[in-house]
Amino acid sequence: MFLISSCQSGNTDLLEKNTYQVVSLLIDEFGTSLKFDHPQGEKKADSDTNSNPTIGINKVLKFTRERLNLSNKKEEKSYLKLLETFNTFREDINLDLKKIKVKEGYNLIFIDTTKTKQEQYNMYDRQLYLSRISFDKNYKKALTTISIKNGGYYLCLLNNIKGNWEIEKSEMLYIY
Repeated sequence: MFLISSCQSGNTDLLEKNTYQVVSLLIDEFGTSLKFDHPQGEKKADSDTNSNPTIGINKVLKFTRERLNLSNKKEEKSYLKLLETFNTFREDINLDLKKIKVKEGYNLIFIDTTKTKQEQYNMYDRQLYLSRISFDKNYKKALTTISIKNGGYYLCLLNNIKGNWEIEKSEMLYIY
């Protein structure tokens, strides 16, 4: 079930549609573009292996407890406004795995938080943790973060161009 409690839009269908488009894009971009860490200690690019890697994602879009800043103060005012909204979120949103549309070639599953860290490490080739997404009122710009286990914590600025979301800029904030 997808829970909405945002004052950004009264149209929950539009919010849900855009949320899943952005989540799908981030999974495709950050889940497969980086090298996978395999339990045997090998590091192979997705294209170098015949198996379908498994990407685990957290089942909720988390709100962040830390206040974020944009490092480049010349960012568009619209992104600064999105950052203000992003910093006010106080609730998580549950995801529905069936609504995430990703490229083929890998398995996408929710992270099983009942497993130990070692069991999780062996279950997933990559683990992604997504945050809440801040949209402008016209759904043309968005701001969010993504954490990659054994990777980095990124702030992402996105544009919606003719109905397709694209990452305009992603900035690593720190190694995760």
